[in-house]
Amino acid sequence: MNTLPLVLLVAGTVFSAGNVRADMAKDSPVTFLAQGALPAKHPPDRSSKTNQATEKDYYIFRTPERSREQIERIRAEMPKGRFTAPPNDWKNLGRTRKILTDGGSLRVLALGDSIVNDTMRSGWVGNLSDAYPRANIQATVYVRGGGGCQHYREEGRIQKNILPRRPDLVFIGGISQKDIAGIRDVVRQLRAGLPEVEILLGTGTFGTVDPRDAAALANAPCSGSGNYGEELRKLAQEERCAYLDLTTPWAEYIKSSKLHPHLFYRDPVHANEYGEQILSKIMLTFWTAGGTASTPVSPPYHEVSYPGSTSVGELSLGATYTVWIPPGVAKLRGVIVLSTVAAKARAKEARPRPTISSGRPWPRNGTAPCSGLPTTRTKATAARSGAIPGTDPTSASSKRFATWENNPAIRN
Repeated sequence: MNTLPLVLLVAGTVFSAGNVRADMAKDSPVTFLAQGALPAKHPPDRSSKTNQATEKDYYIFRTPERSREQIERIRAEMPKGRFTAPPNDWKNLGRTRKILTDGGSLRVLALGDSIVNDTMRSGWVGNLSDAYPRANIQATVYVRGGGGCQHYREEGRIQKNILPRRPDLVFIGGISQKDIAGIRDVVRQLRAGLPEVEILLGTGTFGTVDPRDAAALANAPCSGSGNYGEELRKLAQEERCAYLDLTTPWAEYIKSSKLHPHLFYRDPVHANEYGEQILSKIMLTFWTAGGTASTPVSPPYHEVSYPGSTSVGELSLGATYTVWIPPGVAKLRGVIVLSTVAAKARAKEARPRPTISSGRPWPRNGTAPCSGLPTTRTKATAARSGAIPGTDPTSASSKRFATWENNPAIRN
């Protein structure tokens, strides 16, 4: 499938042509080709060879197309950046959540355009398998150039090409969605044929808009920072889907790198291998250590998130840490993160797995329930409710610092 990005480029560029930002090209250190993409430094080493689609201009193939080893090499040399972890929208992903943690077969299908193709080729699905080793995750991509739900809703494409594959989770995204009505129609067609299917709706990234320009980004096609994001979030609530704003953390990463955005592009529209890994980091963080929108953090509570890593010696699961610092304290001598001991059965596994359930109350002594991973959570949340709303304290995204009062190492 090495030719797929070039095929998808044509329609993808046409869709975004009305939103070209001359200023991004004006100060660009990159000279793109007149046609096609710049040669990849790291071509996919597990490129899909077989297109299962029988319809012209449509592509169906297995993913990911990068090995763990190649992803590690790319991440080791890519420009560094940071982003705010997107919220874990688990409310309507209960079945997916259970398979990930308890084990079983999880069939994922991604639907959209070339941006969706790039997102899936990044290899985040393989990283997710590392994070949840009990789950057997199989992923398929169904895309076309400039493809949106306005195309997939027609000609019985859902019935012919998606329902027979019986996905457990469908990811719908990209920058080529014509309107919310088309997405709603596809969601309902999916549910009519697969009542138990769970759906994740994602906003757009890349394209020709300059991510350094907040106003332009908000007006970009399928942007999560503008009206489209609000409409898509509302649709997700109405149709019992999960929602993921990819736009905001993508723009944050590029801006924080202090580099020109085009260093993450292979042509004026699409990501290169470094840009793909930004999307991979965001996707993996959503599934492992995303923030919690229902419990915003403000002083005296302070939060920092780290995405999962594929580098040797680093944590494969992301983490969100929250610490309470009393007013008036200007300097800390150190912070100790307490971890509990895994059960013997889990100790035999190659790596600990996160456990996710309905959420159990904290014991009165302030210690976290036993799990195979360290846990953290704000004192305020535990004291307010006795439990973590919508989140299990033993999950990877619910890591908890020892409270100030009962830990003399911090208090003194």
